[in-house]
Amino acid sequence: MKKAQLQMFETAMVLLFFFIIVAFGLMFYVGVQKGKMDKIKGEADSITSVEIALAALDFPELKCTLSPGRSEGIVIDEGCIDIVKLEAFRSYITDPVNEYDAATYYFSRLQFSKISVKEIYPGSSATIVYSRENKMSNESIKTFNMPVALYNPIKDSYALGILEVKVAQ
Repeated sequence: MKKAQLQMFETAMVLLFFFIIVAFGLMFYVGVQKGKMDKIKGEADSITSVEIALAALDFPELKCTLSPGRSEGIVIDEGCIDIVKLEAFRSYITDPVNEYDAATYYFSRLQFSKISVKEIYPGSSATIVYSRENKMSNESIKTFNMPVALYNPIKDSYALGILEVKVAQ
């Protein structure tokens, strides 16, 4: 009877050892998978920042259009922001009369983000174009910077600027 009890105890210890090894293996596997998922989420968040920046540059409210008096006619310049249109856009969005309609329309494309344009050469100035931040979010903020040309149609001159997009992830 003692030999049978000893064999049962031995079998129980082997099974316990086996399950402990399986548990450690599962914890290691879950840790590796969590790291991979965090990396994929970070890449997706960066893509979201880029998509919002491209959506902002794609607004006709901000794009540069060269005057029809030029020989080539009306040309839409990609990667260029018209600063006169920018100021009109900013005042339209912040106007209390248009606030609800503008917030509803632009939120569908710009989500919870803060978009600003900074002139870096020849001058130095910054303008917040759109700001709708998620007050409930305690998560990290991804920032994406994109160089743009800033066109002043009044002076017919260009400046170098940066379009900065901050998105709460």
